[in-house]
Amino acid sequence: MSRLNDWLFTGRATRPGQSGGEPRPLGPVVGGFNRLTGILDVVEAQIKKRLPDRIIEDVIALQREYRCLVWAVEAVQFQAFLFSELVRRSAILGVPVPARPVTPHTDKILRYRVTPAAH
Repeated sequence: MSRLNDWLFTGRATRPGQSGGEPRPLGPVVGGFNRLTGILDVVEAQIKKRLPDRIIEDVIALQREYRCLVWAVEAVQFQAFLFSELVRRSAILGVPVPARPVTPHTDKILRYRVTPAAH
């Protein structure tokens, strides 16, 4: 996908969880919001099984590349620790990740369900 000059980048960081004893394939996603059209495109999605340390490394690398305006990180259970570690480690490396904790209000299954693009 080619980058658009009008995109504002945002990110979402998720950590692997368990589903029937197996890790769920989740990870960082970067979106490009086009202010002119109001469309949010998925620019990069690194969806695969990985450990939380790897997710933190990947988010920092994506922040270095895209300079996202904000990263959403779930602030429930272990994800709260992921959030604080991400902020701490990124600051140490000189690539501060502008992370914001978010609290989900929907069922976990619905949050992780992949849906086809509308356009």
